Amino acid sequence: MNLAGTEGFSLSLDFSANPGDNGGGGVSVFTYNNLSAFVDNFGVLEVSVGGQNIQSAQWAIGVNAPTSLEVRIEADKALHVILNGNDIGRIANANVGGPGQLVLGNPTGTEGSITYTSVNARQDANAGQGGGGGNGGDAAVDGDPAPGRVLIHFGTGNDSAEDYYVIDKSDATLNGLGIADADVTTQTNAQTSLTRIEDALVRHAEIRTYLGGLQNRLENTVSNLTIQSENTAASESRISDVDVAQEMQTFIRNQVLTQSAVSMLTQANSMPRMVMSLIF
Repeated sequence: MNLAGTEGFSLSLDFSANPGDNGGGGVSVFTYNNLSAFVDNFGVLEVSVGGQNIQSAQWAIGVNAPTSLEVRIEADKALHVILNGNDIGRIANANVGGPGQLVLGNPTGTEGSITYTSVNARQDANAGQGGGGGNGGDAAVDGDPAPGRVLIHFGTGNDSAEDYYVIDKSDATLNGLGIADADVTTQTNAQTSLTRIEDALVRHAEIRTYLGGLQNRLENTVSNLTIQSENTAASESRISDVDVAQEMQTFIRNQVLTQSAVSMLTQANSMPRMVMSLIF
């Protein structure tokens, strides 16, 4: 796709309203045709064109999370990545065509769309051109997970937008690992392919580590919930036992008092009978 215009063309995001939803690990910030920005599970922002990583930068999380991300063409006709207004790097190998023209890999079509994949957030997006470009308008997230992500919903009586957990299972395919176009026909290409394969092995290990950590957390959570359930049942049993013992104690006390009262009345009535028997 060709996005033409003077220098100043930009794709930008403003997520200052809820930065925590975009600063976590494994969150795809946005995709625009073949251009994408992704924050991995180690807090590294990766910008890619056509599936190839072309820019990486450390992404702060929590209260220090960035509130804006912009990818734009500067006067040098190159693609730049801007975090919070700070240019973090020039993407020298981006395919910039004529003056102010960015080629994203799809030769057909003149329009594109920004697809948000962050869950439970709403940001303003614009895909304008410098000097009077169009505005992409507002985009809202409907809660559907992005490809490569699994949304797990907990509970039966609550809404699907509540009590959910998103797991990034990452893309471990050849395209996702960047080795689909590996070429060993020349020494240079073979060396480049070996480097990509080494990076893919590291990425594969990171994905396995991440999923293993999630599995351990899930098992630990299940174990804790099981223990809590057993403790709750034991506490309920003890409370029931105490209630029964207290009621039995009250019953026995009232029974003793009743029997004592009957005995006293019997003794009280015995004297008049004895007197009457002596008289008659």
